Formats: sequence, structure tokens, C-alpha cells
Amino acid sequence: MGAKDFENVTSEELKHYQQAHKEKEYRLIDVRQPDEYSDGHIPGALLWPLDELEDRVSELPQEQDIVFTAAVARDPKRRPLSPWMKTRHCKKYII
Repeated sequence: MGAKDFENVTSEELKHYQQAHKEKEYRLIDVRQPDEYSDGHIPGALLWPLDELEDRVSELPQEQDIVFTAAVARDPKRRPLSPWMKTRHCKKYII
């Protein structure tokens, strides 16, 4: 899958996606800060703060869909994540 497969999804669409896929078929990554993550996160989400993504891109599995979660709608400084993910061929994104 390439950048053309990138899509924004709602939290409801993510729930449907998770019900339709086995957990080993995707990687759920929360790009918020540790304090935000500890306040609550989607079960199974791994914490990879946004400022660490560039250094960790080699850890992204090629055989799984990548689902990033972030509070970008409330935080304009996180909006640049979208172009970053498109260039890295990420497959899913949730706001």
C-alpha cells in the first residue's frame, strides 16, 4: 500500500476497523506526549511521541497497517503529522 491508501478515520470507524481486523494485522501508535498518554489512551496503543517518530520510522512494520492516534484537532502543532505519514506510506490515521 502506498500514500494513496492513506486515510483519515473517525473514532467510530476505528472501532469498526478493529472489530474487522485481528490485532496482529495493525499497529496502533499514540503520538501524544507521555502525560497525555497516561491520562488515557486507546487500549493496545503504543506511545511514540511525535518528536520521536523520525528516529523510529525504521521500527514501523511493513506487513501491518499503521494507525496513528493524536489530538490534532485540538492541537494545531500536530497537524504536520499528516504530510509526514503520507510520505512514509502509513495506511490509517485517526483524529
